[in-house]
This record gives sequence, structure tokens and C-alpha cells, in this order.
Amino acid sequence: MISDLYPNNMKVLLLLITLITTLNTFSQSKKDQIEVLNLQLDSIKQVLILERTSALKNSASKDSVISSINSQIENQNDVISNLNSELSTVIRELDKTEEQTRSLQKLIALKSDSLKLLMSKKDNTDLDVELSYSALNKPAVASMKEIGDWLSQFNEASATSVTFIDEKTAKFYGGDEALLEVHGKVTLQNSVYKEGIIFSHRAEFEGSLYQLFIPLLKLSDVKRNIERLCKNMGGCLQPEEMEIKYEETDFGIKITWGGGC
Repeated sequence: MISDLYPNNMKVLLLLITLITTLNTFSQSKKDQIEVLNLQLDSIKQVLILERTSALKNSASKDSVISSINSQIENQNDVISNLNSELSTVIRELDKTEEQTRSLQKLIALKSDSLKLLMSKKDNTDLDVELSYSALNKPAVASMKEIGDWLSQFNEASATSVTFIDEKTAKFYGGDEALLEVHGKVTLQNSVYKEGIIFSHRAEFEGSLYQLFIPLLKLSDVKRNIERLCKNMGGCLQPEEMEIKYEETDFGIKITWGGGC
């Protein structure tokens, strides 16, 4: 009976031994895998620690750089603030200087006006001037170019200048698209001489008109003395193109001429 069962028991025993061996082998394989995984986890942990340490170092470095830049900015702000303070001081000093300058200019102007008034009173003490023909009959020498050169031989008593806007003049130069402040601006200048001479100049956008009054002289002498000078004042016009008008009156001879551009 026992001998009959023995082969089966042997089979079972062999089966158990095989199973235990297999389980041991399987168990040993899992342990190895777990150890490998643990090693890998440790490696990952080490890498993460290194990266974190590096990031902290970099962050500290950036903070240091930013702190340095902020410090430089504060220093520059202090410098700028000091410069602004110095500038304000300089401006205040300049304002004082300009105020003093304006005060002196006003004082000089007042003194100059007083001096002009005194000189005018002195000059006007001989208002009644006895004028001779020879005093007016002064030919233009070769060096004279314009009427101002000839008039410099006489004594100017007063001069005035006024400016105004003339619509007719503006339309003449600008037509329907005329700009009053540009095309219509007119300036009148008048000079009166003790010898009775009156010289007037009308300045426009692109033209000039002149008028000269001379007492006492004959028309032939006036033409001989100043015609060449008047012809030189035509602006863009050549001397030979200039038209000069002479008018004899009971008060003297009136000469009119002008030029463009």
C-alpha cells in the first residue's frame, strides 16, 4: 500500500520543491526590481536637490544684482536731485539778474528819452531857418547809390514809422486767396529835414513806393541831382525801366517812384 503511494508523494514533493524554488526566484526578482527602483528614486532625489540648490543660488545671485542696480538708481536719483536743487538756485539768481537788467534798461531808456528831449529843445531853438538855394542844390557825387546817400547831407529833424493792414493791397498781391497779415501789411516811414525836405517810403508785400518833396529848387536842378539815385531803387527793375514822376507845386517839387520785389 505504501509502496503504491510512494510515487505520487514523490511527485507532490517534487512539485512543492519546484514551486518553492519558483516563488523564491520570483521573490528574488521583485526585490531586485525594487532595489533598482529605489536607486533610481534616490538618483532623481539627488538631481532635484541639486537643481533646487542651483536655483536658489541663481535666485540669490539675481537678488544681489537687482539690489546692486537699485542701489545705483538711488545714488543717481540723489545726484539728479542735487543737480535740480543747484539748477533751481541758478535760475533764481538768473531771475534776479534779469530783473536787475530790466530795471537798468528802463532807467537807461528814461535817461535816453530825457536826453533826446533836451537835444530836441536845443535843436528847436532855431526853428526859423533861413534857407538858401545853394543849401539845397547839392548834386549827387559818384559814390552815392541811392536817395538816402544824398539826404545824408541834410539835417534830419524827425522820423516816424507806422504799420497797418490794407485790404486793397492784400487783394492786389494775393487775389481771392490773400492773407491779410502777409499780403496786406503796409509800413509807412516819414523823415522830415530842417531844410524843408520830406522823404516818405511805403513798404508792401513785394513792392516799395517812394515820395520826396524838395522846396525851392528848380525842376531841372532836381532831376540833375537825384534822378540817377531814384532809378537805382527799383528793386527787381533795371534803372532804365524805372519810371519817375515829377510834379511842380506851389510848395516845391514832389518826386514819386517805386519798384517791385
